[in-house]
Amino acid sequence: MLASPAKGEVQSSGGGSDPPSTGSSFLGMPRPMIAAMTVVVCGCYLIIISSYYNAHLRLSQKLQSIQEEHMSLLRLHACMKEEAGQACAPLAPPPECNVSEEESPASNEDFPVIGLAIVATGCLLLSMICYKEVMLYRKKAEFTKESGAEMQFTFGEFVQYRLDHYFSSTKLAKPVLLLGITFLVIVTSSVFMWMPGDYNLSHAMWKSWTYVADPGTHADADGLWHRLVAFWTTIGGMLVFAMMIGIISESIGEKVDELKKGKSRVIESNHTLMLGWNDKSLAIIQQLAYANESEGGGAVVVLAEEEKADMEATLRAAVESRDGGLDLKGTTVVFRSGNPLLEHELHKVSVKTARAIIALSPDNMSDPDEADSRMVRQVLSLKGIDGLVAHVVVEMQDVDNRELVNMVAPEIAEVIVAHDIIGRLMIQCARQPGLAYVLENLMGFEGSEFYLEAWPALNGRKFGEIICRFDEAVPIGVKNDEGKILLNPPDDLVIKEGFEILVLAEDNDSYTVNDGYYKGKGGDAPTKKKKQASVEKMLFCGWRRDMADMIQQLDDYVAPGSELWLLNTVKVSERNEMLKDKGHKSDLALKNLTILNAVGNPIVRRDLLRIKEAPPEEKLSPEGRKRAGSEESV
Repeated sequence: MLASPAKGEVQSSGGGSDPPSTGSSFLGMPRPMIAAMTVVVCGCYLIIISSYYNAHLRLSQKLQSIQEEHMSLLRLHACMKEEAGQACAPLAPPPECNVSEEESPASNEDFPVIGLAIVATGCLLLSMICYKEVMLYRKKAEFTKESGAEMQFTFGEFVQYRLDHYFSSTKLAKPVLLLGITFLVIVTSSVFMWMPGDYNLSHAMWKSWTYVADPGTHADADGLWHRLVAFWTTIGGMLVFAMMIGIISESIGEKVDELKKGKSRVIESNHTLMLGWNDKSLAIIQQLAYANESEGGGAVVVLAEEEKADMEATLRAAVESRDGGLDLKGTTVVFRSGNPLLEHELHKVSVKTARAIIALSPDNMSDPDEADSRMVRQVLSLKGIDGLVAHVVVEMQDVDNRELVNMVAPEIAEVIVAHDIIGRLMIQCARQPGLAYVLENLMGFEGSEFYLEAWPALNGRKFGEIICRFDEAVPIGVKNDEGKILLNPPDDLVIKEGFEILVLAEDNDSYTVNDGYYKGKGGDAPTKKKKQASVEKMLFCGWRRDMADMIQQLDDYVAPGSELWLLNTVKVSERNEMLKDKGHKSDLALKNLTILNAVGNPIVRRDLLRIKEAPPEEKLSPEGRKRAGSEESV
């Protein structure tokens, strides 16, 4: 029943697997990434310092130009006075510039070192990466040669393989590649601008950066050589920024696709968690919406292997339907796509803070035992989560497999076999017309429903004394301290500490204990008259996997001599084996029912009429109808 992964097998969700970590890390980042980021930050800092010195240099040059213009004006003024015959006063020396030749950045020998430091740092980082890849290539090539393997590869194929590896395993591969290309463009352009000697290296790097960042600045270049360098640098800058826009748009698109696929974490508390998605999901969501209506709405989180978009479309179609559409009544439904069996997927939907968990059985498996084994694995996954406080309800398909969950996790999980419950209700409703409407009102959250709650004020009293202690609710049973439900208990049952009262009320906050005062006339209770059971005749149309359980239950209700017709397309000779459920059940031991077999289509009118008009001993078909006890009887 239980399926476990084979040795060496790795389970993963549909959203892909995380790349393996290499080496130690700090704050979740590997050391190479930290080193690369440190180099980038240092490089940006050096660029800022270089920009500052560059601005200082330009201001100093501007100041010297102003001083020269001032001297020229003074000389011109002196000459004009000489022509006018006035005495020529000696020229006052120009105000001294605070920037001396030794302090001027233009003549500072340390200033070019900053540019060289930036170039050297970037080249060193690139050299280390290239050296590492070349050594890895040589190692693989030598191993291939020594082992005599036939696999041969070129250096170009190896580079392509490594790029593919980095792009698929490292999220920062594309930004780092873009940064490296930008660095190469700036350094190459700086070297070509520095070669004529018009600029020092730092100034050339700054000019190159302006050409890359702003294509319009290359129009100010003077000279053929500088214009050619500026033109090609601008072309490279346009390509760099085009790549940057593409990387940013692609990253945003991937993030949006990830949100659409439902891979992000859910931040909720006191919510209802639904694991799995089947044909009962919409009905469950509707009932949860009714239950949360008195609280102003709640949150329902769904985790299933189906696509998030498909589940949202199904819910949207149900809500927008004009004929009896789904009414959420303020309840928020959040969908996430993933495998509910994986622990990290459960943590993604805040399983620890959920107040209730509903595990639905998959409806895409033909074998009920296989579906139930999956539900057992689901319970084991929930049991392995520390700090789980939610009440777990698990749906199973075969009533015989219920004990598996009770054995592995009796303290956290409650098993519901919907197939078996529906079969029992169908039998009860068939024997009691109108019972279906009563059950529909009792089971749903619309109208009045069942609630369990402990009332310490009623401890020590008998059940017969608390019948009228609720003005807006009707007590119908108790849940004792052992967890057993007692419906319609005797009046002398004493309510003890730990007992919970089972009532029928409109909502969980619509009733409370009164003061015990009520008026009423006492009288004798009516005497229960036992009705004499009469012979019944029933018809089962179609076939179910748990047909034997339904027949056995019906046999306990009816009077001796009752008849049960089985009308379906299954051959009579095959029904005995199908009733045994692949050997899981023994032969039927009926004491009140007589089984009558008929082969036909339940939706064909003439087949139904043949059953109605058939005499007791007439065969309806070549395989016909046989009473229990004959060779072909069930």
